[in-house]
Amino acid sequence: MKKLFMIVALAGSILIAGTMFTSCRGKASAGKAADSKTSIVGVWVYPDLGFAYTFNADGTGSYGVGEDASMPFTYTDDGKSVEIRYEGTTDGNKYDYSIAGEKLTIKDDFGSDVVYEKKK
Repeated sequence: MKKLFMIVALAGSILIAGTMFTSCRGKASAGKAADSKTSIVGVWVYPDLGFAYTFNADGTGSYGVGEDASMPFTYTDDGKSVEIRYEGTTDGNKYDYSIAGEKLTIKDDFGSDVVYEKKK
């Protein structure tokens, strides 16, 4: 009887621990996905020249000055870098980036930081 009680208690403990870990993981993931302040999705404008990146939530986007001169692309984002593949090309360009408030800083091909501002 004592052995049966220990098995049931152990099984119950494992079930409760598994539920707690699953619940915590779900909440953390949902919080990150919902945090639009750190998301690359949106329109980011380089204020001096008017160039803009548009990153759509579906992995598509465009770059250029105004809507008429835009170059469409697809992208993948890992939260620290974005790989952009322009339409008609087979190779992607990978750029490290960071977001602080309403500013997106992209490290360009020459290692310089280029700062874009989020369009409101």
